[in-house]
Amino acid sequence: MIPLASPSLAREADRITIEVRGVPSLVLMEAAGCGVFHAMRARFPEQHAVDLLVGKGNNGGDALVVGRLALEAGFSVRAYLFRDKLSPDAAVQLERYRRAGGEVFPLADYVPRKAVVVDGLFGTGFQGSLPEEILTVLARIPEDVPRVAVDIPSGVNGATGEGEQAFRADLTVTFSQAKPGHFLYPGRRFVGELVVVPIGLDPDGLALSPHRVVEDRDVAQVLPVRKGNEHKGQVGRVLVLSGRKNYAGAVIHAAWGALRAGAGLVFVGVPEAIYPVVAGAVPPAVVFAASEGDTLTREAVDRALAYAPDVVVTGPGLGRDPHLKEVLLALLERFSGPVVLDADGVVLLQDHSVLRVRENLILTPHPGEMAHLLGEGSGREVDRRRMAIAERWAGEARSVLVLKGAPTLTAGEGNVFWNPTGNPGMATGGSGDVLAGVIAAFSGQGMKPLEAAWAGVWVHGRAGDRAREVWGMMGLTAREIADEVAHVLREFGR
Repeated sequence: MIPLASPSLAREADRITIEVRGVPSLVLMEAAGCGVFHAMRARFPEQHAVDLLVGKGNNGGDALVVGRLALEAGFSVRAYLFRDKLSPDAAVQLERYRRAGGEVFPLADYVPRKAVVVDGLFGTGFQGSLPEEILTVLARIPEDVPRVAVDIPSGVNGATGEGEQAFRADLTVTFSQAKPGHFLYPGRRFVGELVVVPIGLDPDGLALSPHRVVEDRDVAQVLPVRKGNEHKGQVGRVLVLSGRKNYAGAVIHAAWGALRAGAGLVFVGVPEAIYPVVAGAVPPAVVFAASEGDTLTREAVDRALAYAPDVVVTGPGLGRDPHLKEVLLALLERFSGPVVLDADGVVLLQDHSVLRVRENLILTPHPGEMAHLLGEGSGREVDRRRMAIAERWAGEARSVLVLKGAPTLTAGEGNVFWNPTGNPGMATGGSGDVLAGVIAAFSGQGMKPLEAAWAGVWVHGRAGDRAREVWGMMGLTAREIADEVAHVLREFGR
């Protein structure tokens, strides 16, 4: 996993490396610039001209290292300085760049040409808005030239992702740790491909933050592997117990999510009112009427648990009738295995301590439902504070929290896992229900609740990305996401 830290913690990691471990800051700057140069060459191998946009701080110094290495490789290089007075380390790099034969011009004299534009103007500590003179220069950059950002696109706040006007990068190269601004909107729109390169920061500094970004190799390590002699009852018995009249779709999507994620048996208990619709929509599942009428009743719990599930999903399309709270509490009392509690289930139990103290409980709220759970604010406010909310949950609660959104954060056991997959096309009805089914399927196959949650989120997002390639964003539906889950697992050899 990639360590992720706020700009202040990233600076502390630098301080520990420099002051405690005795690594000179210029050595770190050389490593950073070298990392950017090699990432740039790997991404744009046909390019042999570079224009540097150089700020006065260490990001400008990193960019000048890129320029010097490019000169040594035979590139045509021009450096455009935002300010004449640079930080001490950046000034050293400017002198080295000049000695290598590099040209230097004022930023206002930038002349567009066919060259990679390297943004070293501002770093992750940037706040506010870009100066008008910089916006004028950014507007002159040709649309068809490659763009590389050093650490983070200038104009994006590294802590919050704020920044409506910023350098639009095709490639952003950051150092040792990702930053929240790389993943939080609106800044995420400017990042392009993100590459994290090690520069030798001390491990103690990198461990300061509880936040980590999930990578595909992490998912590969935890996904269940079949040995070859299993039968359907041994690879996850998932019970979806939910639904009400007019909300059959949520249950159907959850069931298909579980099926496509490898569950051997999926049992779907629904109110009698929607039984015919659900039974016809999910032929591979065992669908039964768990209760009479339009909603579930307490009697549905015993009837459903008779199927001996390994894991239960409840909440999708459940409704918020007051009596359903007692149904959920009866389920949690009588079933000791993992439970994925989604949507209405979270809201119904928002004021009950079980949501925080039960270890094998996985909550999957969207921001609006999370606001109910917190008992304050709105979904929009939760979105703005999602990093802090997830970190607090990870430190105080025993259950697992999957806070859906962009990005989705999974919190548990003191850690917060950031998901880099997914796209805006997944903002469609039923997508979250599919996710609940995927997580349940993984849990039912023996994965620990926390691993099932962050791996399920990653796979779900990757499935959405695959579906977008076929259907585009505007016409994407939850069913395509569910179907692509199987293809994602095939990519891992599952």
